[in-house]
Amino acid sequence: MLRPLSACGHVFLKLMSTNLEQDWRARYDRWAGQHKADHMIAGWSESGLSRRLALVLRTIAAQKIHQGCLILDLGSGPGTYTRSLTELGYRCVAVDYSFNVAKLAKSRDRSGTYLQGEAYHLPFRNDRFDALICVGVLQSLQSINEAICEMQRVLRPGGYLFLDGLNSLFWLHGVRSINGTLRRLPRRMKYYNPLGLSRMLEQIGLSAPQLHWLAVPELAQKIYSSENANRSRLLSLLFGHAFLIVAQKLSFQTGRS
Repeated sequence: MLRPLSACGHVFLKLMSTNLEQDWRARYDRWAGQHKADHMIAGWSESGLSRRLALVLRTIAAQKIHQGCLILDLGSGPGTYTRSLTELGYRCVAVDYSFNVAKLAKSRDRSGTYLQGEAYHLPFRNDRFDALICVGVLQSLQSINEAICEMQRVLRPGGYLFLDGLNSLFWLHGVRSINGTLRRLPRRMKYYNPLGLSRMLEQIGLSAPQLHWLAVPELAQKIYSSENANRSRLLSLLFGHAFLIVAQKLSFQTGRS
């Protein structure tokens, strides 16, 4: 069943929870009981999680977000990012849609704030956070319009969004997508065009999105420095396994109910 939803000044359709989203939630609930290591609970390789964490921390530092600022960790998983940011002096609120995962994260960080919640309906007032990080979430969402508009809503004017996704233009993702389509396999995750996603963010009031890349293999990461990426945009798009978009909410924008 579909119903119209007003968000960010546009009308979108809200989809009921899909098989894709239900499957991912079931995985996270199961992994929380099966594994102890953060990367196993979050569904990454150990290297994949550590590299993403390093990229997020590096880009936050580059934006000169001051200690004490309030950051929302959306899709917080076992609390890896929240604990790291808290250690650096930031105030964090963590939200994950898996009750089991949020409960596990809280057991590892008794003083932290961990909530169960949906990306489609964030339980916060407008213009609440100085920054928002969202890593490993888009791949498990069937429709991202509403979730991104919720992110925009809870960011204060001038606040920063750090949004991670799997690059649909990465050659191996393209091969897998074609193979899955030909074999009529159920889709296990979603990939996104980072250029199209950047344009969407601009349309809802986030300015000058910057693209940062996570290269595979890791040895190729130095090719994807900001300096080289600007000179070799095509290479970045084709060989960047994942991306992190950094965008700032325009100062005259406020969240909309």
